[in-house]
Amino acid sequence: EALGMKFLDDCSKIDPQFLKVRGILIPYFGIDGKQTDFYRIRYLDKPSGFAGQVAKPQRYAQAAGTLNEAYLAPLAPWESIALRPDIDILITEGELKGAKGTKCGVPCIALGGVNTWSSSKRNIDLLEPLPQINWKGRTVTIVFDSDAASNPNVALAQVSLAKKLLALGALPRIASLPTTSSGEKQGLDDFLVAGGEIEEILKDTRGLALGERLSELNSRFAYVIDQDLIVERVNGRRIRRESFCNGHFANNNITEYLTSGNGNVKKVEVKVPMEWLRWTARTDVKTMTFKPGKPSIEDGEYNTWAGWAVEPKKGNIKPWTELLSHIFGDEIMARDWFEQWIAYPMQNPGAKMFTSVVIWGPEQGTGKSLLGYTIGSIYGDNFTEIGNAELHSTFNEWAINRQFVMGDEITGSDRRTEADKIKAMITQKLLRINMKNLPTYTVPDCINYYFTSNHPAAFFLDDQDRRFMIHRTAQKKAESVEFYDNYIRWKDNGGTEALFDSFLNLDLSSFNPTARAPTTASKLELIDHGRSDLNQWVYFFMENLDLELPRLAEYLGVPETDLDLVLNKHLKWLYDPNDNKRVTSNGIGREMSRCGAKTLPQTRTDTFGKQRFYVLRNEEKWLNAKPDTVREHVDKVFAVSEAMAKVSKF
Repeated sequence: EALGMKFLDDCSKIDPQFLKVRGILIPYFGIDGKQTDFYRIRYLDKPSGFAGQVAKPQRYAQAAGTLNEAYLAPLAPWESIALRPDIDILITEGELKGAKGTKCGVPCIALGGVNTWSSSKRNIDLLEPLPQINWKGRTVTIVFDSDAASNPNVALAQVSLAKKLLALGALPRIASLPTTSSGEKQGLDDFLVAGGEIEEILKDTRGLALGERLSELNSRFAYVIDQDLIVERVNGRRIRRESFCNGHFANNNITEYLTSGNGNVKKVEVKVPMEWLRWTARTDVKTMTFKPGKPSIEDGEYNTWAGWAVEPKKGNIKPWTELLSHIFGDEIMARDWFEQWIAYPMQNPGAKMFTSVVIWGPEQGTGKSLLGYTIGSIYGDNFTEIGNAELHSTFNEWAINRQFVMGDEITGSDRRTEADKIKAMITQKLLRINMKNLPTYTVPDCINYYFTSNHPAAFFLDDQDRRFMIHRTAQKKAESVEFYDNYIRWKDNGGTEALFDSFLNLDLSSFNPTARAPTTASKLELIDHGRSDLNQWVYFFMENLDLELPRLAEYLGVPETDLDLVLNKHLKWLYDPNDNKRVTSNGIGREMSRCGAKTLPQTRTDTFGKQRFYVLRNEEKWLNAKPDTVREHVDKVFAVSEAMAKVSKF
């Protein structure tokens, strides 16, 4: 009753412009405590129909054409307070919050909204009754809701209001309300009703200069809880606490003048970075992640994805299609798959393809790298180029915030080991980031790899490989300088945007991102180039049993038709009959396995004892055969004979 508020069973009865729902009429008062003509309606129900289905249905209303006022709860002698700048004032948002604060003993002005203290539309710097208050030398504390630090619009409104008060001669302070114990947003009234004291708010305020600096740091940085690190939000750079305070921002200090109880003024040097780390409204995240296409902060994780480098825009992509023609020639299948492979993670940001592309050719200047750079220009900071140094380093800073990586001449001496490492990079779902002098952390691996090479044996591939799409450039010589000059000019003047748009609209209905990479003639050629002499022989043997088995059967003195199962030492004779190639039976066995030959569990026979047999023919029969069946077959075929005498030397 003291506030003069009235319950309305139908707000439209006051004026047809208001909704036909229940509400509260909130009258406003002047400095003299008398009711003014201005009032607001607080709706208690959602409106019917579509208006009630929106995310934030209308909660307040006022008569059309009326000018807002600041709310002074008629619970304090405002006329006297206005003349005495030695009396501190709070400013909050919302009439009930202002009334609660005033009732608790501190004069509290309430705004209808965080920006509702002026009217730019009517060119009014300060709404009534604010001009009637003597602000000079008065301490004014702005205390908005607890989400002020995380809501850039509210934070900006705080600073704007503080600057205006400063211009009026006031000493503005900014207070930060904590969230509720369950982490929910709360306002001044919620805080006080829950047992909070206004003194708690007033002892943890900051001046305008510090407030601006803290807000600036909050917009640029976040504190990563699980690593005790600071992350720069624009690029994901991680900074140690010590470096943040004593290195990067060692001189980021401000001077504040504090008034003691006896009226003395004390000059204090405030270290802004340390204050930010202690600030309860500091932006905190549980951990860091990398999720292209997702918000920067979601579910307590800081997403370091910076977005695409360009905006898609329809345009000419003829130079791109010409470059593809130079590289792919009439290999239409490989060309189409390549473009779909590029387009899929653009249409599905963050997609890991689990396949990779290798474009190779001995000719220089055919555009292999230019393809990668062109695609990289769409990814921007999410693209990088690596070489052998990055691949072999124990640190992988290059992988931070990357979606597309071009590898240039990734070759090495231990090629099988290197191939396994590259294969793991292509297929892994999680990426452990290891930076020098910083804790490691794990993020989703969204990197897709594109490799170029001038060498046919650049990659070690086995017959069963499903990860690499290999293509040899069709162009036998470099294009003219004019072609590349025109291409670069196109790329840098709208071509990248047009190409991005083309990829986003490319039909992918026939593309399966989980399928194995296509087996091209170039891939088979590269597999052959990468084989060792032994591997070449075993591959030839397995592919040409009709030629090789008669030789082996003749030597062993067994019928060719029965030679389904053999030992690795049988094959060693065929490869190295004079025993001068320094190849062991086990070496033969390893290559047989790599070429896909099936083996039986170790089986004991009278002829050879306990051995592991390789299946050359009739796989289904022998893989399902019982040990006794295998033993009977082997002992029958390899009877103690001249053949066994020949084999015994192995």
